[in-house]
Amino acid sequence: MARVKQKYPVNSIFSEKAQSLFVEYPKLRKVYFTSDNMAFLDEREAQTHACVLKDKSITTIQK
Repeated sequence: MARVKQKYPVNSIFSEKAQSLFVEYPKLRKVYFTSDNMAFLDEREAQTHACVLKDKSITTIQK
């Protein structure tokens, strides 16, 4: 099972979704989450989506 490396506490929803994605996509190294709990495999797509949100932060979880 993939381990999530993090510097700061991460939302448990993000952790669970990231774990599922790492299992589904074994070569995946990072998952990007926007403040509305959407997961993205590509950082640029996450940034584009975050632009329309009030909270524009992106959380990255690495395998």
